Amino acid sequence: MRHARRIDLLPANRFGFMLFLAGLIGLPSFLPAVTVDSDFTQNGGTFDNTGGGPLVVSHGSNDPTFTLTNGAGTSNVEAFVAGDLTGETGHLLIEGGSTLTNSGSFIDTWTIGSETVNGGRGYLGLNTGSIGTATVSGIGSTWTNSIELRVGEHGTGTLLVEQGGSVANTNGF
Repeated sequence: MRHARRIDLLPANRFGFMLFLAGLIGLPSFLPAVTVDSDFTQNGGTFDNTGGGPLVVSHGSNDPTFTLTNGAGTSNVEAFVAGDLTGETGHLLIEGGSTLTNSGSFIDTWTIGSETVNGGRGYLGLNTGSIGTATVSGIGSTWTNSIELRVGEHGTGTLLVEQGGSVANTNGF
């Protein structure tokens, strides 16, 4: 069962030129964030984060896991966050030759809680008091961030790469 909240700050299709200008001068992006607040599994095929923006896996009581399995992939993911707000937890599992790619650029920004999220980044435990975990397991299973991965940005983050899985980014901490 998939439960996702879509938060549309401005409809991108009406304000495309405004979004372009905002990106050029470094203003916050108005692309919507998609929040997965209960367990979700993409079994093969492609998870399309329609409209772009960050993909956020987090909830205060549901303890959600976003799973990519059996060769699943993603498209239109600008940034990824597991565990965004104080007291919230989120988990990522990439297995069975699946891939998650954060393809955003650094000039794309969103505010989640009290923190700024930039495109091209992955975050595990974004805000103080949040918990984010990720497991990348199995040959061919990959998580690629076009800029960097931040494990324990201000919260608690855990990254486990095992059994031939891989994580690639330009920077990481």
